[in-house]
Amino acid sequence: MHALVSDIDHYNEYVPWCTASRTLYRSPSVSATHTLTAELQVGFQAFSESYISTVTVTSPTSVRAVASDSAMFKTLINEWKFIPISQLHPHASKSSLSSDERSCIVDFYVAFEFRNAIYAQASKLFLDEVSKSMVTAFADRARVVYGSPARASIKLS
Repeated sequence: MHALVSDIDHYNEYVPWCTASRTLYRSPSVSATHTLTAELQVGFQAFSESYISTVTVTSPTSVRAVASDSAMFKTLINEWKFIPISQLHPHASKSSLSSDERSCIVDFYVAFEFRNAIYAQASKLFLDEVSKSMVTAFADRARVVYGSPARASIKLS
């Protein structure tokens, strides 16, 4: 899942409302952490905007994106955390984890504030729907890339 989320160049293929996505810069990897600069374009009906994010990728535990200098957002922070199922049950036998050994708990956090008051009001109406659509898109993409999961559940809070 970590590789899927950090592969920003393919977001436009499956992330709802993402019409373009590309990595502008990737720092050299000298440790488990590296930084990307990515440009995303989002669109819905007549509305279309681009923004640039600084993305910190810590393999294999997290991906954090912070939009900078955006005409659309005052604030936009996305953070993904990945916890392998095997870490939740460290004393379980290998045979009891066989179906879960590649599975993980995914924690997705998003904080945002639009610059435009109209966008801000609209976002309040559709926040849950948009969040569910985003998480579902990544789960569906994971099924395509990795196969069916042993278990799948989506919980928003």
